[in-house]
Amino acid sequence: MDEEILLRQIDSRRLHLPVALQDQTKAENVRLKILVAEDSSDDALLLERAFNKAAIGAEVAYVTDGSQAIERLKTRDAGGRLPDLLLLDLKMPNTSGFEVLEWLRLNPEYAEVKVIILSGSDQSCDMIRARELGARHYLIKPHRPEQLVRMVKGLDTLWRNLSPQTLGS
Repeated sequence: MDEEILLRQIDSRRLHLPVALQDQTKAENVRLKILVAEDSSDDALLLERAFNKAAIGAEVAYVTDGSQAIERLKTRDAGGRLPDLLLLDLKMPNTSGFEVLEWLRLNPEYAEVKVIILSGSDQSCDMIRARELGARHYLIKPHRPEQLVRMVKGLDTLWRNLSPQTLGS
């Protein structure tokens, strides 16, 4: 059989795969990429340990303030990929989590980044403001390491179930 005809047949079979199956295959092969913006070195260490224990296979990067988070988002990675998820503390030096949310809202090219607040604040005014600025969820930092591990394990599922983020809507 002619090689060109065979290649066309293979390509046509790929085109006829159900879209849902194509999307499911892509989703299963994607490794969750997380950027953590946390100024507390103790909390960052606890998070790192929780990610290791949870073994969700995510690629996790850490920054210590909001300005570093913005710079990391601007530079993307070598493949041009943004983080899928930004775990954002609110009360950080230099640039706060609220300021990062405002920056994201003003830069719609980053709308695909889903933001989850991970804060020690349980103040309803912080929760409301974060949601108004585009945060998808608000999580209060757990006090016990095993609770943090459970929370981290849930991030992969949560990320896959979040609708595409629309900042400023």
